[in-house]
Amino acid sequence: DKSRFNRLIDQNINDYFVQTKKFTMLDRTYISEIAKEQGTILDGKTPAIEMAKIGNEISADFILVGSVENFNVTEKIKKILSSDMEIKKKEASIYMSYRLLDVATKQISYSNTIEYKLTLTENSKKPDIEIISKTSKILGEEILFSIYPVLVEKIVNGEIYLGQGGNQFKKSDQYELFEKGEKIIDTYTNEVIGTVETSLGLVEIVSVSTGYSKAKMLSKENNLPENVNQGNYLVRPIKTDNEDKEKSFKENKEKIKKKKDDKKKKLENEF
Repeated sequence: DKSRFNRLIDQNINDYFVQTKKFTMLDRTYISEIAKEQGTILDGKTPAIEMAKIGNEISADFILVGSVENFNVTEKIKKILSSDMEIKKKEASIYMSYRLLDVATKQISYSNTIEYKLTLTENSKKPDIEIISKTSKILGEEILFSIYPVLVEKIVNGEIYLGQGGNQFKKSDQYELFEKGEKIIDTYTNEVIGTVETSLGLVEIVSVSTGYSKAKMLSKENNLPENVNQGNYLVRPIKTDNEDKEKSFKENKEKIKKKKDDKKKKLENEF
């Protein structure tokens, strides 16, 4: 159902950006309904003050466009050799591309593709709802952290106050903390393209409110000083590449093998 899929993804992305309180979102979905209501105002059926409000309409600075190139749900069946039992596993996958366009200059301010897979459980919601929720958060985070990196605003009694709250942060989520250093100047354009960032370790979200979040350092030796200059510290989502995932998979596989071997030896010793 393409129209339902579009509505869901549109709503989820809107929800994310509205919750950040960093963007003013303009709705272009219900143009005909808005035009009808404005027609009532222009016909003089409402107080004159309402007519003045129509002139306050604002235009967008950025437009977010994109397309879902692929979305499907596959079912894998695994047969256990020692019995006739079959294990069924469903997996949803999505491939989505998007661009953030600057209206005034027509420049692409940010562009990326999202490829995401999700293993569905018996308790899972409908596949499209669940995967749209995940990908909308990924998309929202990428744009938010590229335009408005989440900064450390204050530190009180070891608690780190972050200048961002809302739905995008959840209790026990982990992020990487960085200290900003010298500016990086592009040799060709002579423009500032960023700053040197030194990783200070991981922080964990302990509470979330609408306007800010509180976090704590996971490593005690990396505690920050109480008096910090605003804008000197920021957090970013933890990025894991394919090598890290493969390494983690191998480590977990080795742990499971070791547990099985230990269990086998224990049984042999008992008998």
